[in-house]
Amino acid sequence: MRLIRIQDYKAETMKLAKPVFDSTKRVLLAAGRTIDSSLLESIKRHRITHLMIEDEKSHGVSSDEQLEMNDWMQAIQTVEDAFASVRKQQPFPIRDLKSMVNQLIGEVQKRQTIVLIPSSSVGPELRLYAHSVNVALIGLLIGKSYGYSERQLGDLATGCLLHDIGKLTADGHKHAESGFHVLRSLREISPLSANVALQHHEKVDGSGQPRGLAGEEIHEYAQICAVAEFYENVISEKGILQHLAIEMIMALRGKMFNAKIVQTFAQVIPAYPPGTIVRLNTGEAAIVTRVNGHIQRPYIRLLSTKQEISMEANPTMMVVGITGD
Repeated sequence: MRLIRIQDYKAETMKLAKPVFDSTKRVLLAAGRTIDSSLLESIKRHRITHLMIEDEKSHGVSSDEQLEMNDWMQAIQTVEDAFASVRKQQPFPIRDLKSMVNQLIGEVQKRQTIVLIPSSSVGPELRLYAHSVNVALIGLLIGKSYGYSERQLGDLATGCLLHDIGKLTADGHKHAESGFHVLRSLREISPLSANVALQHHEKVDGSGQPRGLAGEEIHEYAQICAVAEFYENVISEKGILQHLAIEMIMALRGKMFNAKIVQTFAQVIPAYPPGTIVRLNTGEAAIVTRVNGHIQRPYIRLLSTKQEISMEANPTMMVVGITGD
């Protein structure tokens, strides 16, 4: 299984590895299907830009680091329901949200790392909620590495899931303050979670919004959310490859982001997730099959011989490029 851009889909050699959902979260195309030209155009009309596919190259590639699609969609539904309750001024579904937070914590606790399903895998109507779920997953991965307690992880995840709730009533950076006021009005939500909404656009050098806070003035949860949100945005909305996204974040440490959080982030997020087709310094092409051990030294399978190799056990072997073929 591997992730591709929709324009790279080839009906002759590829089939769907995970289902495609429409804007109402109904299955548009089931896993295992091939996509003819008319179906492909239908998916494009839903403005879905990425697909999870399986082909000969990616057969047997691990998906253990990803949430099951149905679990991911359920999390999206929970966030959408929370946003809708605020928009409609209805009772906030705190039990459902807490249940989902606990489920996400469990998903992260049982994995070495998390490989995101890009929010661009769903249509624009769901993208805000998918983005929020992905930000929470990355935030939890960093919090887990920090040794956070279950309560700390819960407050962090809640803040990440709801960090953009202010977009219901405000545009631009004003949504941060709007979201803070919304969450502070909900007595079931921790003030620490509300501060994630308020401060996730602050920058450690003091140039952020809405209050120009700097350094330790910004709560650690909000600083974690800022890194997670930036990463999710660039890989999903801008289509930037994971290793480049990590480099971008590392280049911004001490400016936008806390250096310690960036270092931890780079230690827990794989630059080359399973399904990535890489070019090696040996001149050979290979596909990343699984992450087991060192996050940045995965197992790969040579495309020419099908031999599986641990990069951790072969320290002179280097990735020198990425290829889609």
